[in-house]
Amino acid sequence: MTMWSQIAHQVGRKDFEEFGRRIGLGNKLIKRELDEFVKEKPLVQVLIDRSFFIGRTEKVI
Repeated sequence: MTMWSQIAHQVGRKDFEEFGRRIGLGNKLIKRELDEFVKEKPLVQVLIDRSFFIGRTEKVI
């Protein structure tokens, strides 16, 4: 087991919120940017549907 696997955890929204605060961003800006980032992007699904991904790989993306 490596050092990284011992300390690694799944990164989530709260981690990005904390990062934003630590670099001096306001809560309103952090929320706005994260909300925009997690919105569903229909074009992304179109591109995936047209891609060469198959099976499990397609679901991961």
